[in-house]
Amino acid sequence: MNTEIDLSMEIPTRYIERFGVFEDLGFCIAPYVLSDGEYAYQYSQRLMAGQNVIMDNGAYELGGAIDIKAILEAAERINCGWASPGLIIIAPDHPTDKEATIRSTMEFRDKLAGEAISPTIRIAAVVQGNNPKEQTDCYNYFVRQGFGYICLSFLWDRPKLLSLKPNWHPHIRHHLLGCYGLDEIRWMRAYATLPPNASIDTVKPLKAALAGKYLIDHVRGGGKWNHNIVLDEEQERRYRINCAALYTACHTYISHDECSPIYNRPTDTYSDARGIKEAV
Repeated sequence: MNTEIDLSMEIPTRYIERFGVFEDLGFCIAPYVLSDGEYAYQYSQRLMAGQNVIMDNGAYELGGAIDIKAILEAAERINCGWASPGLIIIAPDHPTDKEATIRSTMEFRDKLAGEAISPTIRIAAVVQGNNPKEQTDCYNYFVRQGFGYICLSFLWDRPKLLSLKPNWHPHIRHHLLGCYGLDEIRWMRAYATLPPNASIDTVKPLKAALAGKYLIDHVRGGGKWNHNIVLDEEQERRYRINCAALYTACHTYISHDECSPIYNRPTDTYSDARGIKEAV
């Protein structure tokens, strides 16, 4: 396969400018946009420069999505007077619950339609479900509803879904929420049927550096991150190396010798809601 994956990362405020060079698109967190003026400024500058920026609703960081009014306020703060065409907002979703996710996504779209906002802002729907069939049904529903940006969650068995070779829509942008490490990316690019126009986000390079590790040795754990993190000199050095390694894994040729055709999930909590706190 060797389909390239566009990379985005969750980056602490003081490192956005330096480490954003390893990204193909930006990825910001709505609650941090509201609480940190410098964080918001950095992403508004990236939008003004013509880069795409995905804004996550903050469900993971807060333990639940912020309300729609707050998401709109965060979008207005970074979107340069609603003039930028590059902002993508992730709609509120409910892990493993297809019906609740569909309801909240459609309500979110209806709410935005009633606001005086730029028509260039895109909404990304998140696929959810208890099994691959529900996930596929959810995906097809969002395609029929005209969503041009669809996210695939890390909480359920994403490798299994990709192995089933779904019929991905060729004209939709697909974003993979979260990453389990270099092995997963190598496996997806070498063996899986990746959706076209794929991107991914992760905070793994940062968490590995905070743990004093290189990315190749760090798979899971490390707790939650926040935008105020400050690294020491050695952690920053490892962070840069980790970002470069991840970017390379997303874009350079991957041979079958570099990974197994069978991808083993890092833990048995992969598709369990208990894994939320450990997964990203």
